[in-house]
Amino acid sequence: MPMHETEKRISGGTTSYRTVIRTSLIAFAVAFVTAFIVTSMTGCKNPNRPGRYKAPASTSSISTQPAPKRVTTPTKTPSASRRAGAAAGTAAVSTGLVSSERVQLIDEETAKDLRLQSSWQQRIPYRGSGGIKQVMVAGGDVVVIDQTNAMTVFDASSGKELWHEAPIPPREKIFGIDRFYLDQEDLLLVTTDTDLYIVGADTGLTVTRQNLAQIPTTPVLKSGDDLIFGTARGRIVWHNVSVGYELKANGLGSGIVGVPVQMDSRSAAVSVKGKVGLFDSKSARRIWTRQLNAGFEFGPLMTERALYASDTGQRINCFDINTGETIWTYFSEYPVSSAPKIFDDRIIQEVGVGGTICLEAIPASGSRSGNRLWHNPDLQGDVVTVLGDDLIMWNAADHMLNRVDSNDGSIKNSTTLRMVDQVQVATNEETGKRMLLVFNTDGRVQKLDPRK
Repeated sequence: MPMHETEKRISGGTTSYRTVIRTSLIAFAVAFVTAFIVTSMTGCKNPNRPGRYKAPASTSSISTQPAPKRVTTPTKTPSASRRAGAAAGTAAVSTGLVSSERVQLIDEETAKDLRLQSSWQQRIPYRGSGGIKQVMVAGGDVVVIDQTNAMTVFDASSGKELWHEAPIPPREKIFGIDRFYLDQEDLLLVTTDTDLYIVGADTGLTVTRQNLAQIPTTPVLKSGDDLIFGTARGRIVWHNVSVGYELKANGLGSGIVGVPVQMDSRSAAVSVKGKVGLFDSKSARRIWTRQLNAGFEFGPLMTERALYASDTGQRINCFDINTGETIWTYFSEYPVSSAPKIFDDRIIQEVGVGGTICLEAIPASGSRSGNRLWHNPDLQGDVVTVLGDDLIMWNAADHMLNRVDSNDGSIKNSTTLRMVDQVQVATNEETGKRMLLVFNTDGRVQKLDPRK
């Protein structure tokens, strides 16, 4: 065999072997990459997987068992590390704020013009909270609730943050937060549209939960051991906290409107279909009822002498507290836009675009059509508090705070507060002093007091 043929075959065989090796390596690499990708994808959430939206298992400390008849002492307290973690989280959020978010909602000069002084301003942890939803006062504490129902509690006097917790599920609606003391335990009663949550006032941790036999649809009125509220079915309920269930109830035939009111041993409420009722608070016995031709959108006002209620027929009604007989009825040119309020011997009624009117509570003349003292068509908003002989009114649409002479309805001072979303008045139950609370939905809360 010629040498060049042998060399040619050897040369050809060598080339074929290299090709096989190269092909095998490529195939192995492709298989490895494919296996890696498949393995990685199996660890990811499949957007089409049926169980993707399955609710996570609850980690709440709230018991699902029926509430005991007596509230027991909390057994859980936040650990030092937990408190430190909460403080660190708050600090981390605060340090990320821009300077414009730290400025006072009402500066000192503006507060002075309103004869007020700033006591303190604080801010809730904002990240993930959605901002402020409600501000309530319980005892001597200011409770700020964000859009997720997480609560930040501040001491009303000093503004010091006491705790930040989320004892209420985000989906529930909060109708009231009240301070309650039982067996030397300091508690917060949080009434929602499903249950009554009993929370440690010094920790924010849930102690227990009481089922509500009927679902509230109105704000809650606390009276002794009872929480009084109205329902959509027209029931007025007295839920007793000490025993953990509804002790008594009565009704007005259709949905209760506004928070029930109470004075001494009598409670009153109005219904969406126009019924007014006065009840004995001790027995829930009906004392008297009156049926009007128009319904109600706002709750009543009670004094020692009379019960006032403004109906959808544009009438402000005054009833004798003892008999239920009509003392006077005033017809307004405009629909009412709030519940009536009383200041000394005068009834203040907001009538939306029609401004504000002032009526004599019990006309000296005995007029059955009421006695209007003044009407200011340019004064719109809600009366939030009084300072001396002046009314403080807040117009949320224009961010306007007005100081109004209660004698003639004239505006003494008008201030635009662009950074303020809501103004409300509250009473520190520990000191008995009134305070003005203003807040921005971004998380800032400021407390103002009358200037000394």
